[in-house]
Formats: sequence, C-alpha cells, structure tokens
Amino acid sequence: MPRLRRQRVQVELLIDGCGWAEPRRELFGIACAASGVLGYVAVGQGRFALAQAYCAEAFQLGEFAERAHLRAWARGLQSFCAYYQQDYRAALEFAVDGLRHAGAGPQRVRLAVNGAARALGRLGDVQGVHRLVGEAQQMLAGQDVPPGIASSIGFGCYSQAQVASNAATAYLALGMAEQVRHQLDRAMPAISAAGSPWGRALVLIDQATAVTQSRQADLEQACGLVGEALVLVRGRPVISVQQRAEEFVRYAAGRWDRPRELAPLHAALAHSGGTDGI
Repeated sequence: MPRLRRQRVQVELLIDGCGWAEPRRELFGIACAASGVLGYVAVGQGRFALAQAYCAEAFQLGEFAERAHLRAWARGLQSFCAYYQQDYRAALEFAVDGLRHAGAGPQRVRLAVNGAARALGRLGDVQGVHRLVGEAQQMLAGQDVPPGIASSIGFGCYSQAQVASNAATAYLALGMAEQVRHQLDRAMPAISAAGSPWGRALVLIDQATAVTQSRQADLEQACGLVGEALVLVRGRPVISVQQRAEEFVRYAAGRWDRPRELAPLHAALAHSGGTDGI
C-alpha cells in the first residue's frame, strides 16, 4: 500500500503539470487503477470508510479518464466494498449501475455474478440469482476468457471457474446446498491449481457451510474444512475469510448444541481478530 500511495501522489503531480488532453486522460486512468486497488486492499483489511473513499475516487477518476470500462471496474469495487459491509442493497445498486457502464465489455461478467448475483442471494431473490448466474455464463461466450483463475480485480474477463465459485457463494446465501456443490465442483480444480490461499480458503468455507445445510449434515467434517481454511490464511487474514468463517460458526452453533467441535474454530477466529465474541 505505501508504494501504491506514492504512485497515486506522483500521478496527481503529473496530471497537474500536463496540458495535453489525451495524456491527461491516460494519467487519470492510471490514477483510477491505483485508487481502486488501494480501495480493494482496504476492504480486505476491514477499513471500510477508507475503502469507500478510495473506491468512490476511482469511479470519479474513471469519469475524468472518459473510459467506460474504468467506470464499470470502479463500480464493481464499490459493490464489493458494500457487500462486505453487509449493505447488500447498495452492493446490488453499484453492480447494476456498473453493468450500465460495462456495455458488452469484460467487466460485465464480474458485475453480474460477483456483484449483483451475490447481493441478490443475500436478499433472498432465488429467481434473480438463477437469472444472473445464467447470464454471466452466457456472457463468457463473447469474451476473451482466461484459463484457470485470473485476477479478481483485473480489467479482463472472469474465468469459468470464477463465475462458478461466485455462483456458489450466491446459492449458499439461499441455502441451496446442491447448487453450491455443483458450482464448487466446477471451480475447485482451477482454484486448487492457482495456489491462492485466500481463494482456496473461501471455497473450503463455502463447502463447509453447504455440508451443514444438507439433510445429512456432518458437523465434524464441516469444522475440519473451516479449520483447514483458517490454517491456510494464518497470519494473512482478510475480511472475506473472517466474515464467512464467523457466519459458519454462528450457523453451526444455532443448528447444533455441540460446542466441543466448534471450540477450535472459536479459538482460531479470536486469535485472528474475529468479532462478535466468536
């Protein structure tokens, strides 16, 4: 983050000294990217006021750059920030506005499944999730789809595996365990090959929650998956993993009165900065 902040200041100085229109637009685009990534990192740290400011600035800089794809990209970041603030209406609104700016471009896939579909899942809209997951999968046909797992905040298109993993999270919020397993089966090979501890941790927690939602739930198996996820990100916590693990513990505690299995997760989350007494 310090290097990005220095870059953001340097670009601003260049903008102030540049009198040519097209180079200024290019510089605004570079500043937009720096602010957006700073906002994304701030979300991961749970510093939401800072994240909101950076993401809003990224959108404004995208407007100054006169680049629709940058405006769409920044709206995706604002939706991401609102989602982890648990303001799902705002997350949906940012994503929908982002789709307006994205047109037929590659950001459309990310906004549909990571932004709108996940927010609608939290809002309980089953048909909306079905529709947007289907649309995101159809959108891939007209894009340059990367193999494996691409950057989750890149300017390019999501991969098939990223669409599937985000669809799984949307269905998880609806309690549709079979759909979650179906989507994760499609995503897991690429996520495992990518080697990202955070990506794999999120998928493991989603798998665990789906296990607890099924009719033949196995609490011991589910706790083992969450414990594995927390080991993967030990010393490198991000808000997405923290929140999902906490949600798992709350759900499992509400379904079973078996504190012995949950005790190690309580301890691990407390050690990593968990909230709400977990």
